[in-house]
Amino acid sequence: MHSISRVGLGLCLALSTSALAKAPEGQVVVTSSSFSALPPDDRAPAKALFLQTLGELRQGAFVDLSDSGCSAIPCAQGIIAKTESKKALWMSLLKLGSTYSLSASVVGAADSTAVVRRATFQVVDDLPKVMDQVLRAAFDNVTLADAGTVDNVAEAESEKEMLRRKSSSMSGITVGALYPIGSSYERKIVEPNLNYDSRSGSSLDTTRYRQPRQNLTIGYSYWYEFRQNLSLDVEIKGNIPSSLAFQIDVVNFFSRSDISPFVGGGLGMEYVFPDKPDPDDKINVGPQLNLQGGVMLFRTYDVRALVRGGYQITANSDHDQGAYAEVGLLYAPSTKKSGNQEAGVWRWVLGALVGLVVIGIAAD
Repeated sequence: MHSISRVGLGLCLALSTSALAKAPEGQVVVTSSSFSALPPDDRAPAKALFLQTLGELRQGAFVDLSDSGCSAIPCAQGIIAKTESKKALWMSLLKLGSTYSLSASVVGAADSTAVVRRATFQVVDDLPKVMDQVLRAAFDNVTLADAGTVDNVAEAESEKEMLRRKSSSMSGITVGALYPIGSSYERKIVEPNLNYDSRSGSSLDTTRYRQPRQNLTIGYSYWYEFRQNLSLDVEIKGNIPSSLAFQIDVVNFFSRSDISPFVGGGLGMEYVFPDKPDPDDKINVGPQLNLQGGVMLFRTYDVRALVRGGYQITANSDHDQGAYAEVGLLYAPSTKKSGNQEAGVWRWVLGALVGLVVIGIAAD
């Protein structure tokens, strides 16, 4: 099967296979109906289902001219004039990857534009319901939502469209704690001894080590959600008093409901504040790897809550690592123009680059 298939379906108002006949008042007609986006064994049943659905909606007042190949306004207007009909209809079925797109176009006598309605679905079993809804919306010149009934809203559609997010991006503050593993984030502190020993010529400085058992984490996080339940999380985070980090994570959600569990992981850069003094060959900054899991609450709303935990390790001289837990409050403003959303993404990309420069300067 081709990844992209186009099907022309036409509904014309005529009654004869060899010549056009006058159509009864209000009749509708079929000019081309080829469901090539479907497997060969499903095309004939799909056409029969289409004609049956059309007959139920228009009370049987249609004629099948599926071999005429008429799927444009000028051609349809010619058939409308010859058959003294009021409307003509053609449809198209497209397939891109695993997603189908079914559209219906209705044009009336003397109309220069057509009423077009389109719906997408991923399961072929949903075709009867989607077809009924698209035809109703096109004929009645209403939205798909207004054409929806208890019988024609597919399960896949109710999961993906009815709970559709108002915005695909969100951002907000996260707070939590990082618990070091082993000797990670340990700080060497040298305290000079003020009682000078003249015999040894040494000040006998005292060296001790301090490791905060937990680091307070404060971060600013930007999420961008994709249609496949995947999200990109870009975050700048401070682990007080030990380090500064920038990370990019890929997160996969397991549902589209208001309580959405997820798992993910990502890469970043972390700069661990140096000891004083530090060896010249010690590396305090390095790539960071993290794995995480959690749950997003109120995901279908503009204001959402985040709860997650994970484990991170940094490839620096000390291999600093630890487990962390955090909560967050995210806000997803609705945007009327996609350009505003794209501008927000580019601002974050620019902010990420600035963050890496700051970490690099601090490391030097």
